[in-house]
Order: sequence, then C-alpha cells, then structure tokens
Amino acid sequence: MVNFLSLLVIAGAFLLASCDKCCDHTKDTHAHEKQEKSGIKIITSEHEFEQLVLKSDKPVVVDFTAKWCGACQVMKPVFEELATELGNKYTFVSLDVDKAEAVANNHEIQGIPAFLLFKNGIEVNKNNRMVGVVSKEDFKNTIEQSFK
Repeated sequence: MVNFLSLLVIAGAFLLASCDKCCDHTKDTHAHEKQEKSGIKIITSEHEFEQLVLKSDKPVVVDFTAKWCGACQVMKPVFEELATELGNKYTFVSLDVDKAEAVANNHEIQGIPAFLLFKNGIEVNKNNRMVGVVSKEDFKNTIEQSFK
C-alpha cells in the first residue's frame, strides 16, 4: 500500500522533471509561469505592476489570484476567454497575491479572486469591485461599462 506522502513525493518529482528545460528550480518562480496565456501578462512584482498597469496606455483588467484558491481556478478560464475576446481593447494581467503581496496590500485586497479595472493608472471600479465567482456576461458588462 502506497501512502499519501509517497504519492506527493512522486507527483512533485514528476512536476519538477516536466519543466526542467525552462526553469531554475533554485528560485521561487518558474519561467513558464511568466509566459502569457491568451494574451494575459503575468505580474510578480511591484515594478511590473507599475509598468504594466499604472503606466499602461490601454485600460487594464487585473486579476488578483492565487494557485491555492478554488474560486480563482473557477474564474481562470473566464478571465482567459475575456482576454481573448477583448484583448484588442484592454490589457489583461494576472497577479499572484502570494508573489506580489505588497501590491495586493497596497490595493487593500481582502478577498480573491478580485478583479480591479485601471484606466490612466487609476482604479475605475474601486467602489464596485468584482470579488469571487461572477458570470462571464456580468464580468464582460462590468468591464465595458467601467471603461466607457
């Protein structure tokens, strides 16, 4: 009988081996985690947040998320679909609150997933933030109404 700990060790070894070609496992982040999916830019620092969100020429939709968050994983495909559909008008970025904790704290993120909308470096939906699981239709409508 294989115990649970053994399974975790085997799974961990498999995951490490699967990305050895692109990653330096002595560091906290993996190179493939920073790759853009569906046009989504990945933020892991305050500097990247400033450059990609606060100084952006286009309106920006920011997903404050975490890998361990179930609701975040539910919203991930919705966020990716919207990024594909609306990426020509808006920039979509994802920020892991565990990797960029200072940014999350600066923006008073109290629950995730939290979706903040920025235009010209200013949050435009501060009084009406989207937090938790929302329908794709409501999400899309909120984005388009907020950036009018």
